[in-house]
Order: sequence, then C-alpha cells, then structure tokens
Amino acid sequence: KLSRLVDLAGEVLGVAYSYNPQELEPSVTLRVPGGLSRKDVPEFLSFVLASRGFTTVRTPGSPVISVEILVTRRASGR
Repeated sequence: KLSRLVDLAGEVLGVAYSYNPQELEPSVTLRVPGGLSRKDVPEFLSFVLASRGFTTVRTPGSPVISVEILVTRRASGR
C-alpha cells in the first residue's frame, strides 16, 4: 500500500506525514536493487506518489508534510 511507503519514509526521515488512508489504499510494488540511501528517500517517495496522482505539501512553519491529490488541468476543467 502507498500508505505503508509513506509511513516508512517518515520513519527513515524522522518526518511526520499526514494523509487520508483511504486515498492511499492502492498497492505498489517496488524493486530497488541495492536499496536507497537516506538522502534518496524524499525524491523516490515523490516519484512514486506522483506516478499515482499525489504530491506532498509542507505549509511554512509546519512540522507535518501532507500528502495531497494532484489536480490536473483536465480534472479542473481547464
């Protein structure tokens, strides 16, 4: 599940993530030969989330990163 990936990233990075668990139900299969370094985790997480239509947002001054659905031009009617 995508939610588990977000939770693991939070544990590795020591960061709090906020998300709707129902939105992150889809499964994802990851194979990362050789693993990832700690510094690669944020970019990897962003890539996987974006491939599933999500992004992360941090409000200035907030210690929490929020996982949000990406709004596309087509979805917004533009």
